[in-house]
Amino acid sequence: FTKHPMLFDLIKQYPSDIAGEGNVNLNSRLYSKGSWYDEWNCLWTVLADGFLGQVTGHPLEDLNKLKYYSFPKSEKIDISGENSITLNEPDKYKIFGWLTLFERLVDLRGFENTMIDIGTGDTGFLKIRNRIVEFNLKMIDRYLELNPDCISFADDWGSQSALLIDPACWRELFLPSYIKM
Repeated sequence: FTKHPMLFDLIKQYPSDIAGEGNVNLNSRLYSKGSWYDEWNCLWTVLADGFLGQVTGHPLEDLNKLKYYSFPKSEKIDISGENSITLNEPDKYKIFGWLTLFERLVDLRGFENTMIDIGTGDTGFLKIRNRIVEFNLKMIDRYLELNPDCISFADDWGSQSALLIDPACWRELFLPSYIKM
């Protein structure tokens, strides 16, 4: 917070009812200028300190790389910090996770490729979708062990005026996955 004293003061003045909310580390790689790779081997670029970056390198931009791609293992994801929330802030609302499906597809393939995949129903795309769902289901099981009040799902399917794809297509390709999760 040393880089962002005004934000720190605001958080101190108006503490959250959500466990861990006051512990946002704006000095972490998520909010520090530079580049880094996440557990999916997606390259994130942060343009300025204090802002969340965006994915600028998509490991499966070329679907031919799918046969060599190594999906992350849910059991290797460190959730120990979230476990400390359960122990240290028992009277606050506990939200765990930040699971995505569509956004993870975009991170892995890129937006344009993802839209083309959805339009064509490419089998490689369907394999990636299924592996993301499989990963998320395992993460959900891990989060449930922490006795959460909520598990967070965060996908952005909206444009300025409508759903990004035809609703019937969304119901066919994505709704069953969300129901499963």
